[in-house]
Amino acid sequence: MKRVSNIFAFIMLLVCLSSCIKETGSYVPHVDRGIVIDFSADASTKATVGSISYESHVDHLDILVFKMDGSLYWHERVPVTSSTGSHTLAVGTQYFAQKDASGNVVSHPRYNVHVLANCPNEITFNEQSRTLIMSSTGGAAKEYRTAGEIGSVIMQEPNLHLSGLNLPAAPSSFLMHSLAGSVYLSDDDTEKNIVIDAQLKRAAAKVIITIKEGERVEFTEGDDFGASNLFNESEGGTYYIRNLPYKTTLFPQDRLTSEKDNLLTTVRTNNAHFSWNPSSYLTDTEKLKGETSHRDEVSLVTYVYEHSWTNQGVFEYEPCAVVNLPLISIKDEGGYEVHANSWYKIPLTKGTTFERNNCYKVNVIINYAGATSVMEPIVVPDINYEVINYRDQNNGWNTASVNVSQSDRPKYLTISDTEVEMHNVTFNEEIKFTSSSDVTVTVTEIYYYNKFGVKKTVTNNNLVKVSATPGLYGAISVNSSLPVNNTPRYIKVKVSNGEVQDKTFLVTQYPLEYITNIQGYYSYRSDFGGTTYEKYASSKYVAVGNWNESGKNWKSYYNAGGSDTKYFFTSKVATQKSDGTSTINYYKWGNNNKVSTTSVALNNGRMYNVKLTSSSGEYSLGVPKLDSRGYTENSVENSKLVCPSFMIASQLGATYAPTSVEQAASHCSQYVETYKDSSGNVIHLDDWRLPTEEEIKIIIKFQYVQDAAMDEVLSGRYYWSATGQVENTKSSSASGSNSAVRCIRNAF
Repeated sequence: MKRVSNIFAFIMLLVCLSSCIKETGSYVPHVDRGIVIDFSADASTKATVGSISYESHVDHLDILVFKMDGSLYWHERVPVTSSTGSHTLAVGTQYFAQKDASGNVVSHPRYNVHVLANCPNEITFNEQSRTLIMSSTGGAAKEYRTAGEIGSVIMQEPNLHLSGLNLPAAPSSFLMHSLAGSVYLSDDDTEKNIVIDAQLKRAAAKVIITIKEGERVEFTEGDDFGASNLFNESEGGTYYIRNLPYKTTLFPQDRLTSEKDNLLTTVRTNNAHFSWNPSSYLTDTEKLKGETSHRDEVSLVTYVYEHSWTNQGVFEYEPCAVVNLPLISIKDEGGYEVHANSWYKIPLTKGTTFERNNCYKVNVIINYAGATSVMEPIVVPDINYEVINYRDQNNGWNTASVNVSQSDRPKYLTISDTEVEMHNVTFNEEIKFTSSSDVTVTVTEIYYYNKFGVKKTVTNNNLVKVSATPGLYGAISVNSSLPVNNTPRYIKVKVSNGEVQDKTFLVTQYPLEYITNIQGYYSYRSDFGGTTYEKYASSKYVAVGNWNESGKNWKSYYNAGGSDTKYFFTSKVATQKSDGTSTINYYKWGNNNKVSTTSVALNNGRMYNVKLTSSSGEYSLGVPKLDSRGYTENSVENSKLVCPSFMIASQLGATYAPTSVEQAASHCSQYVETYKDSSGNVIHLDDWRLPTEEEIKIIIKFQYVQDAAMDEVLSGRYYWSATGQVENTKSSSASGSNSAVRCIRNAF
């Protein structure tokens, strides 16, 4: 910590004030002691591989002072000429003391001091409103008032990996940050300065890859032994970065989520960060005699922003270098073989996270040829990884190298995804694989979910055939006949090569018309005044009856309900049983504000979702129109429409027979049914309507299919559609004129 006398501090303060960038006009110099920022980004804090000045270069600083509640209190931008130095704030210590109305100091609050280096955004500070005005190049300016808002500003640098190469589009310095948390910027002592130590840390991490020749290969492009024509098709020593994390936040408080939008794949290049200078092979005859000789190596340096891909697929999210290393390999039987292109995929770290200001070192020994195509690079396994902090003085490798040879070759197996969907098709080959040896693929399980949501295993494995492309990379094909019971089929496939852990993926096969289902929880109506199974309103309404046909409205609401015909509809709750059926009860709220229930002779609490993908000669796919009241429109054209995806209410919506289409439509518009999502949250569905005539016919058709994916939800003789009664000719119920109602909803 630096200490200066009061006189010297005052002189330095005046010098600083005269040179400091003032974003809001001229500041009045303070004669009290100063606040000194000691900043450092010198050689001791950069990656210890060579003397790389741009890694520690500091062009300017942004000093931001926040109150402990996170609100911005002060900012100034300072140009600097060195990576290490001191700067005294343009305002003195008394500026940060808390004062009363008369200007007397009453306390000395704490502050958080953030120091940014090399922030590329244009920044101004409005002292009166304590607002930071910041804009990126070519972007609109925005106002920020808190540390959370400023710290979460996203910075992006598509050419981060080319930093320091003096290219027009590449950065010449790194964004850095330091935080002095909960510090006093004033006190009653007026004899000395307050000094803040700001050790700047880079927002980026550095990756150093060293690739060494093994005993069986020589890096070369062929010019040295008079056979350069064999390398005519070579793409040369070149590389690109796949899934480069190129976005970060101003402060390290907010790590960006693992999304593809935060990653990019760079163009193929050969630049100064890639040291490719292979020596000759055949001109050194001793090598052919098996004598020991110096092994060449190449290196690659790249930079990445912090990133985590925990629980994410490596094909989608893992940052890696894809490198072409033209080489000659020695054959077991003698002689050599030319590999004009030899592509390798090298993951940039062993883990699933990059942290700021760390150096990730990767050491590889190559003793076998890579892939001939950049599209299918050989994955280099068991690489020697090391992680050091930028500040650590560590110049060497601390662990042994991995020798990858023909006899000790890599063992690996990767697949491109773990899930795939087949929609009304019998063949699929979307899953790709890369393996160190031949693979076998096996169907391990075939199953579906029945009409009560119970998993059912299919024992006829002849339904599905799987196979893999011969060789070390290719596609896995799945042949499966279409399901015939209108339910999705699930197929688990195992991929093995006998060398590493098996991989598995799941195929979901959908027929042209299919049905899924979910378990309902409880029902009510939106006109019950807010009373549900989970809460009650002052009215405690759970039932409704006495429809007024002339007024087209409901006359009676009840605090209790049940099987009496005066209760047209009563709220219900379902509890699922082990076989997928349900115990269904009426519920009501008692005087002690507790729920009581009464059993109902119903057992199916499942809502069925019907999905169609094509029209037929009897109906057309389309979303039925609604009238001004939100009811399904009563028209001939509408009666022929079937929604491509609609949901059928469960028996929680059971009612006594409506006396008119108006009563049925009004009830559906008020009906609410709930279910629990995977997190246990209760979801309320309140957009029900009357079905069209053809939608009722579709339901009748599907419920009588062998091994149907839905229960007999329309068991009555007649049902109300928006255009009138529709007969279920397959019903076992006695004929009659009363029509029941089953509400549906569009479900996309």
